[in-house]
Amino acid sequence: MLLTTRFSVRNEQPGALVAAIRDGGDTAVLFDTASNWIARLAGAHQAGRLEAELKKIRRYKLIIIDEVGYIPFDQDAANLFFQLIASRYEQGSVMVTSNLPFGRWGETFSDDIVAAAMIDRLVHHAEVLTLAGDSYRTRQRRELLAKENRTQLG
Repeated sequence: MLLTTRFSVRNEQPGALVAAIRDGGDTAVLFDTASNWIARLAGAHQAGRLEAELKKIRRYKLIIIDEVGYIPFDQDAANLFFQLIASRYEQGSVMVTSNLPFGRWGETFSDDIVAAAMIDRLVHHAEVLTLAGDSYRTRQRRELLAKENRTQLG
């Protein structure tokens, strides 16, 4: 399922996305996991309406693709994902979250060349943010285990 939220995005301003999310606004955004994007595109491809689906997605100023790299994709899925990225190139904004550095995207997409082509389009005109440290889930789990250990020892 795709969640549509609304906020303003102005590409020419650094940090505009964060400010837009904070302040609200009027730009439609599509959000989903990488796996669900692939499923959506595969369904459209099987129905013979991939180009229509890509055109529909291009109407949005921003799409957010979450969890790239958590699940590897076969060659067909990688090609569909590439078509999504290529259709957005210099046409609309894309935000991607991943737990993998770009150098390992070839593993996820079963093809170093397709991965490199996607990365090339994604990073051109982009701000790449690298976050370090534990995820909040890892931190919460570690704190819970520590609490359980204190309770058992105490």
